[in-house]
Amino acid sequence: MSHQTDPALLDALDALDALTVTAIGCRVVVGLVGLDAGQRADLATSWAWCEPVLERRPRSECDAVAVLRGDGDDDAPAGADSDAHADAPALVVADALDQLTETVTTVVTQLAIDQRRDDLLLLHAGGVADPVTGAVVAYVAPSGHGKTTASRALGRTLGYVTDETVAVDDDGLVVRYPKPLSVRGPAAPGASRPKAQVSPDAAGLRRAPDGPLTLARVVLLDRDPAATEVTVGPIGLAEAAARLFPQISYLGARARPLRRLQALLERTGGLLVVRYAEATTLEPAVRELLAVSAPAATPGGEGPGEATVGLDAHRASPGAPGPTHGGGVLVATAVDDWVADAGSVVVLHRDSLRTLSGIGVAVWHAARAGRTLDESVAAVVREHGLPGDGPEAVARARELVLAAVAELVAAGLVRQR
Repeated sequence: MSHQTDPALLDALDALDALTVTAIGCRVVVGLVGLDAGQRADLATSWAWCEPVLERRPRSECDAVAVLRGDGDDDAPAGADSDAHADAPALVVADALDQLTETVTTVVTQLAIDQRRDDLLLLHAGGVADPVTGAVVAYVAPSGHGKTTASRALGRTLGYVTDETVAVDDDGLVVRYPKPLSVRGPAAPGASRPKAQVSPDAAGLRRAPDGPLTLARVVLLDRDPAATEVTVGPIGLAEAAARLFPQISYLGARARPLRRLQALLERTGGLLVVRYAEATTLEPAVRELLAVSAPAATPGGEGPGEATVGLDAHRASPGAPGPTHGGGVLVATAVDDWVADAGSVVVLHRDSLRTLSGIGVAVWHAARAGRTLDESVAAVVREHGLPGDGPEAVARARELVLAAVAELVAAGLVRQR
């Protein structure tokens, strides 16, 4: 199977049968080649909650083309350079129908995410809504870690929003995406098989209410087969950002992305971790989260981040050296965004998220102010105190600051001049 653009094949198709669906508020058109009328109808049925339309469309109007290769089509073109025809739709070629339908779902989702990257926060999450109020709980997890299973369990009594991408605007409004559920069936040991694309109707799910959907809570799924009960606990902003960062598409595409994430978490009561053994046990906890107004989030502990500068200078005697000049000037690198959290600073820089703690925070702020190295040492000592007593404490403080500077320089956050 391939997922790329092949200009030779696409140029031979002037018009073709196509499926158009609504994904994250966008209309996405997928041309269908090699599928008979029954197969096209089945595919449309799996997308029944996304306003599917089957019709003939010009090739030029297709965002993607999906080709089911027949037994005699072993030489059908596939594998051409996708850059050779940049304006052509994406091409999906598969030898089996289940491969094709799974990849169509992936392509539709990615095309929609690409279109909404500039105006929505895109969480890799499932979501269900209160059938009356439209309040939504988003449950975040990496691929293969329980989102679809939770959606199947919760969506039978709560309104199904999505099992893949919860898209939220700056006001907390959720754009629904009730795509087919991607369900992995049994496979032989060591083997894998495509995920079946199951319509929400076939899964027995309940529709979310027609009115506006509003994000009420954000949780991180933590499935633990040894758990004897469902537990829900908060984590602080720094750790929340570090754990959510890999599960947000195009976070850095918008201005002040961390401030936007911080505002969303504050509005929804902060990130919660839900630990559970089986998805069938989640409903009471989720209903409780939907029923109770989210409290204002409070800053929590420091998170691990991708790289942590945490060289703790223990508070001791207050005798601190006065500011002196020299030692070179520290200059902070321009970053995409940063937020503070209970003594930590979370920094987004070139698509990398880093959490600073301990004296690293003071050194980074000194660099943002263009302080010299000696001034930075004095600032750290004023904030944290000397690391010990006696004349050697001043030298030790300088060593700690130098080590912090070296880590910040290695992280690309500070330079010396």
